[in-house]
Amino acid sequence: MLQSNKISAFLTAASEGYVEVFYKLLEQSKGSIFNSLDKSQNNCLHLAAQNGHQAIIEAVQKYIERYNKESLQMDVNALNGQGKTPLDLANEMSKLAIKKLAMASSQPALTSESLREMHIMTQSLKDQVLSLSFFDSEVEQKSTNEEKKLFAFNAEG
Repeated sequence: MLQSNKISAFLTAASEGYVEVFYKLLEQSKGSIFNSLDKSQNNCLHLAAQNGHQAIIEAVQKYIERYNKESLQMDVNALNGQGKTPLDLANEMSKLAIKKLAMASSQPALTSESLREMHIMTQSLKDQVLSLSFFDSEVEQKSTNEEKKLFAFNAEG
């Protein structure tokens, strides 16, 4: 498979929530595919966030933990072609779910089943935003630790 086909498959897996395919391609590439971008400058976290695929974000965390890939750099504050971060997209997704919830609640034929589905969807989106926020703070912490090490090294030299 050509590298461009692997990148396309990787980004499609992130966008569509195909966790097993996403993880396998990430492993096969030894992480080199990680920062690939689509035509709109979205990375895998942008695609996962805008489509509500928390499992993809968790797969990235699992990969980093499993292979101790501190060298695997992903800017969680990276801007896509629209100037948005993955967290921005997750927040938009959450707002869209809330709008749908408000519209559905104004419908006279609201059933307990539809309420349960809306609750599950809203909870999933909240979890996704929290997961991205945690991932963001974890990367910032690692970055701060690296800066401290570099400062200490420069101070010694």
